[in-house]
Amino acid sequence: MKLKKIYDDAKETVISVRIDLLHLDHNHEFFKKDTEKNQLQCNKTHDPEYMEFISSMQESRIPQHCIMDYVSEMHGGPESVPVTAQDMYNLKKAKQRERNANDVAKLLSFFASCKKDNPQFFSDFQLDKEGKILSIFWSHASQQGDYIDFGDAVTFDTTHKTNLYEKPLGMFVGSNHHLHCTIFAFALLGDETVDTFEWVFNAFKTCMGTEGPRVMLTDQDPAMPVALERVFPHTIHRLCLWHVQNSTLDKLYGIRKDWGQKETNTLYMFEIRVARAYTRAVMCRFQESLKYATAFKIMHDEEGGANDWVVQHTTRSNKIVWGQHQFKVTADEDAGKYTCECKHWEHTGLFCVHVLRAFMHLQIDRIPKEYILQRYTTSARQDVPFSRDDRNLKGKDGETKSYRQKMLLKKAMKVVHHASLSKAGNDRALTVMDELLEVLSRLETDIDVEETCGTSGGDGIQDDDEANRDNEKDDEFDERNNKEIQDVSIILEQGVANDQIHIPVRPLEEVNLHDHAIMNVSGVSEQNDNARKKLEFAVDGISLARPITQDPKEEQ
Repeated sequence: MKLKKIYDDAKETVISVRIDLLHLDHNHEFFKKDTEKNQLQCNKTHDPEYMEFISSMQESRIPQHCIMDYVSEMHGGPESVPVTAQDMYNLKKAKQRERNANDVAKLLSFFASCKKDNPQFFSDFQLDKEGKILSIFWSHASQQGDYIDFGDAVTFDTTHKTNLYEKPLGMFVGSNHHLHCTIFAFALLGDETVDTFEWVFNAFKTCMGTEGPRVMLTDQDPAMPVALERVFPHTIHRLCLWHVQNSTLDKLYGIRKDWGQKETNTLYMFEIRVARAYTRAVMCRFQESLKYATAFKIMHDEEGGANDWVVQHTTRSNKIVWGQHQFKVTADEDAGKYTCECKHWEHTGLFCVHVLRAFMHLQIDRIPKEYILQRYTTSARQDVPFSRDDRNLKGKDGETKSYRQKMLLKKAMKVVHHASLSKAGNDRALTVMDELLEVLSRLETDIDVEETCGTSGGDGIQDDDEANRDNEKDDEFDERNNKEIQDVSIILEQGVANDQIHIPVRPLEEVNLHDHAIMNVSGVSEQNDNARKKLEFAVDGISLARPITQDPKEEQ
């Protein structure tokens, strides 16, 4: 009652204000410099096209000071720039908030777009009781094709947590015939527990339609071996060498001067012949091993037979440091059988320096074909029953969108340069461009204009024919500085000696597509019969609420 009385008294209170004296003169100095005047809100530009221009540079990851230098030069000096550095920062943050809004709906739309571009696109969702997304798995057609070619050994790692929700990003990665990493699938995991790993391995198994890779390499997470044993009981599990020997890439980068070599270093017939089969990257590795094989001496094994040898390291090279300095090699040239107790070939499919030293000593002409794995050759890629192209990247004339943009930008920059030199030229250019935009908006497109699906359409390496076509069109040469992966990704079961080591992939049954979106949004796979599930795009069960951010190690 007391509070109510105070409130009633306050409503009846009349507050009066009396102004005794008013000075209309300014009590501060006016801004005299143009740079100071531009700080006023009334002088700042809010032109949408201008702000979109700045935003496009920000999205291209151009540093802010470089953007400011560019617009300063464009306006004739920093004093004429209609925006401040703080305005640019605020614009960037606003765009980030806009991108983060409704991210679940955007994700579903993005996946639907990828499915429309290529029906082979696969996705799966793990949901909680409220329908909120816990984990996501997806794989593009090109990645599934790479798995068919190079899926005998797979690395699965969850060390990256760069997303908004602190969810571990898991990647299924292999090594292709250029010794480059190739990605088979992605997964954003709600946590790193046994149940979640079992779910993602089941999703991978369903997507690829196989019993699993021959070898799976992981980190030391204790939950992974348990889930692997449940889903892939016949897969060999090993720890990834990356976590054991982290200097691999440093060593590889140290020999980068040798990457471009294609010619043979010796006149040995076996080197000349493998050069015709191996890819450039594998051949460089072969030649490096052949070089350091000369730091070994070979002698008959007194305790063995006629085909048994002892290969011993000398002091002529400090490149190869072994815990053991001599190894026994069996080299039966007549039977075409070559083994070394170091088991390097059984582990990687590549020759060790000890066997190469035996090749040199015996002067063999030809290496048996079962020792040249197809996965390392130029013919490693297989025919698959689906298109590897994740999107329609080329027009009817065979030209890519990026090539057309490159040609248009060259012309457009010349137009901008000449048009900006006079008022008449500027007005004329704007008028002509408006007319051109009107015409272009009515033309039918022959290249997808929707959001990209985030893949390179393969392993990121241009085929020779494709590179030649681009070189004919453009004098600029795009040099790729991809690092090769050394001694990391290929570990095969000991004693295997066949010319290509692949897990058989059952032919995919024909999938009936409804419109353009067919994907899986269920929980754990209901079928484990190695056939691809017939999936329908049903988003009714998925909540559009943002996923919960939690500790990935926390049990649910």
